[in-house]
Amino acid sequence: MRAALAALAIIILATGFSLGVDVMSGDQPADVLAGIPLMTVVFAALVLFARRSVAAREEIRREYEQRRGAAAVRAPPAPARLPHRAHPAHHCPGPRGDSRAHHG
Repeated sequence: MRAALAALAIIILATGFSLGVDVMSGDQPADVLAGIPLMTVVFAALVLFARRSVAAREEIRREYEQRRGAAAVRAPPAPARLPHRAHPAHHCPGPRGDSRAHHG
């Protein structure tokens, strides 16, 4: 937050000085200086929104991981199921075209 406030202060000073010089020289009307507080408020609102959004996503992530971890602790591990592998002779078509093996 300090970095955002420092950036905001720099923006206010630079913009204020630049517009102040223009107003003093007559290049800009004085009402242009009224935009500086508006720009400051908009910038502050954007920074606040971004920070709250990041904090909310972090909270959701922590809660998800906590619930996922709790579910893994409660549920016993499922037994591993291996694919059924029949003997290759059972897949050879017999003389009648069926899949039963015929020997002899």
